[in-house]
Amino acid sequence: GMAKLDKDSNLIWKYDNRVHHDFDVAPISGTITTLIHEVVTSSENLYNSDSRRMTLDSLVVLSAQGEELKRVSIPDALANSSYSLLLNHYQKNLAAWDRFHTNSVDVLSADLAGKFPQFPEGSVLISLRNLNALAVIDLEKRQVIWAYNGLWRAQHSAHYLDNGNILLFDNKGHAVGKRIFSRLIEINPSTLAVNWSYTGSRENPFYTDFYGRVQRLENGNSLVVESLSSRLFE
Repeated sequence: GMAKLDKDSNLIWKYDNRVHHDFDVAPISGTITTLIHEVVTSSENLYNSDSRRMTLDSLVVLSAQGEELKRVSIPDALANSSYSLLLNHYQKNLAAWDRFHTNSVDVLSADLAGKFPQFPEGSVLISLRNLNALAVIDLEKRQVIWAYNGLWRAQHSAHYLDNGNILLFDNKGHAVGKRIFSRLIEINPSTLAVNWSYTGSRENPFYTDFYGRVQRLENGNSLVVESLSSRLFE
């Protein structure tokens, strides 16, 4: 679930649902955009599963008081778009019941909207780990309006940047010989060009199979969480 506490840890409000992974808080209104999932049987959904049960992710918008304002199904937003083939790209070596595993949320704010003229203000950038994909959802249309996969694997922590690029933590996309490591990637969503990447050095690469996070700081540096190695570096 999700809860808001005061400075003395008293409960202000709570939202009882299967909230997971990430949330975004609007700086002025306090509106919260987060992720939930519901568990359904294979006969209750349109996304053929190899499992008798599976989770279906949704984006949820809450008011600053914790009241649900909107809910958008991520599978439906994909299915009703020109990117619907991504529904077939899940990693079959992972649990079939968790086909999407959406793990990050970033809302295009008013101050960044001019840097991304291809997306309307309020569009939500999400990371779909088990599809190896990033996607942008227009909440008004309830539709994916941009998506891409192929350059990264099992990624986390996708963010809009103030230079018009997208930054993400690529967990398994950097190969050195037969070994797999992690890297950071900054891409242009219009051209799909990789404008910047960081892999560490050959002597000191970094790697985390799961989790991982990156944040672009005001001074232009990147703060990195290498989760499974219990390491934080800039």
